[in-house]
Amino acid sequence: MALPFTRLSEQQYEATVPPSPPAAAGGPGEGDRCRWRLVSTSARFAATATEGDEVFEARLSAEQLAREKPVVLYYWRGTYPRMPGAIITRSLGEPDRQVFRPEFQNQLFTITLTPRAAP
Repeated sequence: MALPFTRLSEQQYEATVPPSPPAAAGGPGEGDRCRWRLVSTSARFAATATEGDEVFEARLSAEQLAREKPVVLYYWRGTYPRMPGAIITRSLGEPDRQVFRPEFQNQLFTITLTPRAAP
């Protein structure tokens, strides 16, 4: 389910993730009920909408959402906005910057996700 993001500032966006999906009309047997639970949510960011741009994905688990504490993910700048010849154009981010080689430590950027309960 795609969610709209509201731009709050040059570097800050907001989206509301519902705790359950919208009710589906009908379905097998029409009276059947599905049980849902939120497992995770993610957002994808790219420099432009150009084909081949690296997509930087940031994901929160249900547990991280429930904790309502900021989650910082680190990404290498070397693939921004794209890396010519790359076969995989998606970066998932790392919660620990130390997974990057020492020579990349000054070439990282972050995406911070801050979950909070809707009013």
